[in-house]
Amino acid sequence: MARNLRVTVQTPLRPRGVAGAAWGGWLPLLATGAFALLIWLPAAAATHYPGSVAFLIVFEISFTLMLLLAAPRPRSYAYTFVVVFLFLGFWLKFNLHTLLEYPYQEPVGAFDGTAASWDSALVMASLGALGVSLARLVQLAWHRRPQRLGSPQAIEPRQPSVPSWFATCRKAIWLATAAAVIVLNVANLVAAFYAIGVDPRVVLPAHANVVIAWLLKLGLALWIATLVQWELQRSGSRAADAVLLAPVGEALGTSISALSRGIFLFHVLPYTLVALSRRTRLLRGLGRRRVAILAAVTAVGFFLSLGAVSLLRVLQYPTAAPAQNVRTITEPRRAVPAAPADRPRARTGADTATSASRGDTSSERLDSRRLFFVFRELRGLVVERWNGMEGVMAVSSHDRLGPDLLLEAVKENPARAQLSIYQKLANADRVYVRSQGYTFLTLPGIIAILGYSGSPVLMLVGMVLVTGIMLGLEGLIRQILANPFVTSVAGLAMASELSQANFPYLLFTFFVLLTLSLSALCVVTHGRRGHLARFRAIRPT
Repeated sequence: MARNLRVTVQTPLRPRGVAGAAWGGWLPLLATGAFALLIWLPAAAATHYPGSVAFLIVFEISFTLMLLLAAPRPRSYAYTFVVVFLFLGFWLKFNLHTLLEYPYQEPVGAFDGTAASWDSALVMASLGALGVSLARLVQLAWHRRPQRLGSPQAIEPRQPSVPSWFATCRKAIWLATAAAVIVLNVANLVAAFYAIGVDPRVVLPAHANVVIAWLLKLGLALWIATLVQWELQRSGSRAADAVLLAPVGEALGTSISALSRGIFLFHVLPYTLVALSRRTRLLRGLGRRRVAILAAVTAVGFFLSLGAVSLLRVLQYPTAAPAQNVRTITEPRRAVPAAPADRPRARTGADTATSASRGDTSSERLDSRRLFFVFRELRGLVVERWNGMEGVMAVSSHDRLGPDLLLEAVKENPARAQLSIYQKLANADRVYVRSQGYTFLTLPGIIAILGYSGSPVLMLVGMVLVTGIMLGLEGLIRQILANPFVTSVAGLAMASELSQANFPYLLFTFFVLLTLSLSALCVVTHGRRGHLARFRAIRPT
């Protein structure tokens, strides 16, 4: 009996590998803290909310439900990323602004801060969250079928073998990839093919700008994710830390050349999620020291990207006079004029930029005012850079909502830029100063765009369809490529594009280019015949 007791006591203390030991202790603490935040923050913000408590409760529950649905298996990278972006852009932003009563940074159009205006905005946001949740519930129900039939391969497909030509030429392929990353990013610094807020300085024939911009935005990241998977399949965990530094280098270079604070996170976070979901396979073989070094290098790269991008924005973005008559919501109960701004805000993609007022000389480019701008840029990463709440505030307060407005937005030409529907609707010209060679936009996000319809039914159905398309495409990627890194990178890209949507035409173009890129990777991975055979194998019978 004593021997049995000894075994019972010591078994939980046996080493479970670096991942199991680390996460076994931290996960309960993180879960407890997250649960406390989900309860305390809404309760504290509710005491400052001027509208209906019923609408507020529906808002809080719908976004919490949407977030919790990321946990059930089979887990989805795309769904996880999109709900995190929407949760930060709506739930966290609304509750913090309501509790602390500080101004929203983005323009909100005719939104006046009355109880009725807040209720309308929360209803629109809640319908969007419920639409995302319904699509996820359909996915979960669908994936119960292969489990009942005893076919788990339908969820976790076998990985294809590494192409023989990669094993033969792997060093040359890695060198060519590194050279392409360096050349494209250096060219981008000069020509601004894809730079946040900067119009292209060089226009190439045959729409070559679009190809280069796509490679910088996502194409290179997808290719490197493919190489990383092949390398790990070939060499295992022996070279995992060195191989995983490749996406860090690509993300750092692209983030700086594109003047984007988000690209580094968006190109590195997919690997982090894969590592956490498969920690027993990937992290356990690395050991504590190698994991710590990899994490430290990634953190250094992240802070380097933040500092370099903020500095380059200060040096490159134009100076401009302050915007006049800027109206922001400083308190949930009413709208009052903001204090005179000493700089306008500028945003395109999901990034915010600020210009100092006129009168600075070239020798004063790094004075205290501009250094404060850098600090403000970094602070905005936590909450303000995530799109969402301002979009539904502006759209829900518009007096011309209806199917005709939604149809007009679908057909709208992105070349209209600052003269587009949402920029006028949100009164963005009061915040974003026009400058030749630069385009600064505020972004509504997919929920606000569907809110143009003014119909709760269209809003709900639209979010179910859009989320379903994203989840369906992710499912095809998982089944055909069987590469978790590509699946995660593509999932985050789709989530980011939906949460930052502005023009439906560009959203459609993004999904077309993504489909073409993934088809090319399928051909490269399986070969033409192997790709067709794999596609036939996963068709429902």
